[in-house]
Amino acid sequence: MAFNVPRMRQRFEWQFEATGEGGYLYRRNWKAAAIPVTAEERDRFIRQYVVRIYIILSVMVVAVTVLLGVLILGTGTGAVAKVPRVQFLAGMVAISLVGTALMLWIYGSPARALQDRAAVADARSAEEVRAVILGKMSYGRLAFVALVGAASVIHTINGHWDRRWIVLPPLIVLFAAVQAFRKWRFESEHPDS
Repeated sequence: MAFNVPRMRQRFEWQFEATGEGGYLYRRNWKAAAIPVTAEERDRFIRQYVVRIYIILSVMVVAVTVLLGVLILGTGTGAVAKVPRVQFLAGMVAISLVGTALMLWIYGSPARALQDRAAVADARSAEEVRAVILGKMSYGRLAFVALVGAASVIHTINGHWDRRWIVLPPLIVLFAAVQAFRKWRFESEHPDS
């Protein structure tokens, strides 16, 4: 299980737009109505988010360790190889679902804390949200994703990975290409964005 906490933090920070007057506008998921917040409130929300993410990730690691320990002890042999895979996978899925739900809950904590504060701007339209999302993508990152997908095809063809996964690498390349095309088309249609 790999989590990129700096990237998660960045996505969380994107919900806060600088107003140019030292303050910020909070928009849940970049699209909800804009609620004014101070720089101190924004920094506090970000600090709380990062601390809570680390707590959730730490609890997930402990939960997986306990799960594995219980399953190993349950075999009576003390051997990891004897652990029932179905039980282990079911436990991992349950831990992941609870962890994901908690992460989504803390992602929305500013919205709950600010629910009594009046909005100063309406929610964004679908077109405006698309502009924000495509603006956050970079061609370099999309090219990197496409290269990883292409390298995965070569790795699979050479027999280093199970051939049942042969369809996944082309899908990764296709996804990156489609996103790059969408970004290019949007930027062509909206050169001032």
